[in-house]
Amino acid sequence: MQNSFSLHLNPISAKDLKLKVDQKVLIIDTRFISSIFTTGSIPQAIFIGMQGNIEAWLPVLLQDKSEEIWLITENNIDLSELLFRFNRAGFKNIKGYLERGFDAWIQEGFEIEPYKLIYPTDFIQEIDNIDSQSIIDVRSEREFQHQHIKGSKNIPLESILNNLYEFNAANQYYIICQGGYRSIIAASILKRNSIYHTIDVYGGIKNFS
Repeated sequence: MQNSFSLHLNPISAKDLKLKVDQKVLIIDTRFISSIFTTGSIPQAIFIGMQGNIEAWLPVLLQDKSEEIWLITENNIDLSELLFRFNRAGFKNIKGYLERGFDAWIQEGFEIEPYKLIYPTDFIQEIDNIDSQSIIDVRSEREFQHQHIKGSKNIPLESILNNLYEFNAANQYYIICQGGYRSIIAASILKRNSIYHTIDVYGGIKNFS
């Protein structure tokens, strides 16, 4: 896609990005869902993957459009297109991206935040042993009313920050959505707020039909 503007994104080394993480600067992981589960992510990073609707979720989840942002990206992606999408959502203070991708972070031996998943078939086999209140459905209320797992709790993604009191950091939570995108965003927000024990129900509700 040809864009009508050209803005520069600065590459940043893993060591320098680590300093940003320590300073609580906002890091957004835009990689594919498969990459998140394979490698994990940077602690405190929020996942808003490029394969989903970045433009819709950025203004819903991030209130301060002027906040400094650094990106984790897949290797060999079109950075100008990604930047265009952030700009279209009103986020123009994108400083740069992790040089050489997540491999650079791994090679430095820095801490990695893991993301766990469970496949629907395994989830169904274990569901009788799972406290239904630990199953968090982050779809909209309308989607939830249409179809949901019996006993699960509906906390829509857009309101999760206002409902952190619903979570206990010592407990384990199963996060589910429609197709597996919103649930990872939710898990990343929870992890950023010290709620680390999350398991993604892989592929979401659509995999139960």
